[in-house]
Amino acid sequence: MDLITKLKENGYRITKARTAICNILETSGHFHMTAEEIFRLVKQKSSIKIDRATVYRTLDSLEELNLITHAHRPHESGYYFVNKENLNTHIVCKSCNEIIDLSKKSQQRILSNIKKETGYELIDSNYILRGYCKKCI
Repeated sequence: MDLITKLKENGYRITKARTAICNILETSGHFHMTAEEIFRLVKQKSSIKIDRATVYRTLDSLEELNLITHAHRPHESGYYFVNKENLNTHIVCKSCNEIIDLSKKSQQRILSNIKKETGYELIDSNYILRGYCKKCI
């Protein structure tokens, strides 16, 4: 996915800072990063002057275009990731903060059960389950 091209096509001004932020998101795969982590990575990997507000504005713009998604964790910073699919279910370890993605097959089963129970036709989902991973039990 070319985030910069999508921003440009939608009338957004392309700056060096936005380009750096998009490059970090695109090269991260489906890694989950906070805005602060993205800010630090831009500062580490480039000589660009950037502030946190630019990171947040860029993330908001990308999210408005449905190119990225963010999820909230209770009492912690939200994290961002490239929106490759409309189903994103994360399991977060309450002890070590490891994050894994639930398989699409498992997510479909959960959504199917919700549909049977409520009658809702679900289009997408983005939620977090919390517990303890095998290492922390």
